[in-house]
Amino acid sequence: MLWVLVHTHLVPIPWSYVVADFAACGIVGFAGLSLLRRREWGDALSVGVQVPQLIQLTAGPFAFRFLAGPQFTVFWSHRLGVFLGLTSGMRLWRLDADPPFAVGVNILALGMILVLTHRLSHPAPGG
Repeated sequence: MLWVLVHTHLVPIPWSYVVADFAACGIVGFAGLSLLRRREWGDALSVGVQVPQLIQLTAGPFAFRFLAGPQFTVFWSHRLGVFLGLTSGMRLWRLDADPPFAVGVNILALGMILVLTHRLSHPAPGG
């Protein structure tokens, strides 16, 4: 698919966005591996990548969304909604299908932040 995009003329490709998206997902992957391998910086780096995944906001033409991996999100707009799934990507603009205003809280990211900050503030004895 990338080959087709690169070799198709007259298709504008927002390279800065593509590079930023891949870099952000790479950092999330590195944080996850560091956490699983129990590296000393794994907990702190994982908290750092969970924070931007915590809140999703749509207001007018603006929409902030950064997700990389599993999510369980509760949305509030004109009604209450829930999303459970695996997503990856980031967005700073509202799509036509999005409501004019919505707030979402990723419960999975919130849980990870709470667990990891507790582990950071209460290190294991001898570790």
